[in-house]
Formats: sequence, C-alpha cells, structure tokens
Amino acid sequence: MRLSYVSNLPATSNEEDEAILQRVQARRGQRGLLPLDLALLHSFPIADGWNSFLGAIRTKTSLSADIREIVICRVAAMNEAWFEWKSHAPILTQAGFSEDGLKLVERGAENPATDTELAALMSPKQIAVYKYTEEMTKTVRVSDKVFEELRRHFSEKEVFGCVRCWGDESMNRSGLDELSMVKNGYLHTLGFLLIENIIYIGHFAI
Repeated sequence: MRLSYVSNLPATSNEEDEAILQRVQARRGQRGLLPLDLALLHSFPIADGWNSFLGAIRTKTSLSADIREIVICRVAAMNEAWFEWKSHAPILTQAGFSEDGLKLVERGAENPATDTELAALMSPKQIAVYKYTEEMTKTVRVSDKVFEELRRHFSEKEVFGCVRCWGDESMNRSGLDELSMVKNGYLHTLGFLLIENIIYIGHFAI
C-alpha cells in the first residue's frame, strides 16, 4: 500500500473517535477490522461515513442476499478485485447460489457467460441483475433492453437498490488506484473519486 495502515487497534484522541471506532468494530463483528478499515481510519470521520453508507447498502436494502452478492461478485470478478471476491463469494454460496453458477460469475470481463449458460444455472431475476451489472461495469451505459428487463423483475425500490449496490462496489474498485492495498496476497483498491458512485442518477429522470 502506498500509505501505511493505522495500527490495529488505532489510538483515539476523544470520545467521538472512540464511538466511531466502536461502530466500525460492531459492523465487522468477529472478523475484526479489515485492511480497508485500517486505511480509512486515517480519518475517523471518513471511516464513520463509509461505515454507515456501506452498512446501509450491504445490509439494509430490500434486495435478497443472492441478488446483492451477484452484483458485488460480478464487479469484483470483472475488475480482478480478488480481495472483494474472497470476502463475498462465500456469502453468495451461503445464499443458495450453486458452485457452477459461481463459476459463471467469476469469469473475466472478456469471457462472459452465454445466454444458454445463464438460463441453465440462474433464475430470470438473477440473469437480469447479472446482465445489468455486466453492462454497467463494461461501459457505464445500459441498453434500454437490459434496463427494462431489470425493471420487469424488480420493484422500483429494488431497482434503485441494484443500481446503488453497483455504484458502491464500483467506488470500492475505482480505476484511479490512489491507494493500493495488498494484504494476504489480495489487492484491494480505494478510490475516493465518487464519479462511479453517482453515475446511477442517469438511470432515473432526475
């Protein structure tokens, strides 16, 4: 990593920082602080905002676990963000996703699953979110056909959740590579440019 991690556990200088640290620890649970947290905690307020935002996206939307994790895992696979993949692929399988289906999601950007392969291993809802994620990650533009298919299978609230989940994961894996974090052989990237995280607005008539 281009910057050093803070210590695990980092020192706090006031009650507000201590409360922030406790909130981050509470969300991580028994896993303890991740390398990502140890980078973010260079700034306690940023770590707090990130923790709250990511917590809402990951645990408080109306999306089912399999749909949410297909988005996260497909973005990770296409961008070779194996730190994210290692963290989230087990969650996808725990949600009842098959090992063969996981292999399709894991394919690189240049080798996407065919319609036949998808139909054999995924539900129509899972296929719709897979194709949405595929197009967004490749071009940041989604065809009317793919977006209408997403809308056909999900409520507007759920569509918003899918788009926000993609924005969150894309922000995590920003192409800027300002901070490259290598821990236990896995590369994770922090990109603080929020362009990817707000592009979703273009999907809605705002």
